[in-house]
Amino acid sequence: MFGLPQQNIKGALDDLQKAINLKPNHISWYQLTIEPNTWFANKPPKLPASDLIYDMQHSGIELLRKNDYKQYEISAFAQEGFKCQHNLNYWHFGDYLGLGAGAHSKLSFNLPEKVLRCMKNKNPVSYVKLRSSEKPIQTTSRLKAQDLIFEFMLNALRLKNGFEPQLFTARTGLDISRISAQLKKAQKMGLLEQNLLRIKPTTLGYDFLNDLVNIFNYEK
Repeated sequence: MFGLPQQNIKGALDDLQKAINLKPNHISWYQLTIEPNTWFANKPPKLPASDLIYDMQHSGIELLRKNDYKQYEISAFAQEGFKCQHNLNYWHFGDYLGLGAGAHSKLSFNLPEKVLRCMKNKNPVSYVKLRSSEKPIQTTSRLKAQDLIFEFMLNALRLKNGFEPQLFTARTGLDISRISAQLKKAQKMGLLEQNLLRIKPTTLGYDFLNDLVNIFNYEK
């Protein structure tokens, strides 16, 4: 992790080199994010300047590249043949079933009309109590078409090589023409590359991924 309080480039790269020295097949290299409703959010630490964080990120990417770790997702680097298949299912907007307290699921039944996101009760004690009762042990919400579009792009654009256009329809049930205006806007801004075979972020788009993804956010 980089972008920690009081961290400099040398400290960040020293940490990363220690991980590389252990010779894992896969390494995650990602920036500290202050999440809402956390201790850090209530008492924010002083973080490095954004330009310094940018330098940490790209210096780390170069160090990983020199050690044969190929970036395939915004924070994921793998040696040949060791991409995380579990996470790739998320980035390809696939379905998954979560079991246990706090588990999340995404289930598709009839695209695009019925795509559900489900969450089990977070508290383990409450989860066990509710499991044997008639009360629901999870909250369920159905994704609207605009939510499907945004969530698909939020996930698929994290991939370094983007996605094949037909995957959009396969995962959402919507025609790719639904986002043609947004795709053109992203291309015009230099954030996206598009052809008949693939849609993927440019180098600039990858550096400003939040800006790219928000082009597809109907609720912003």
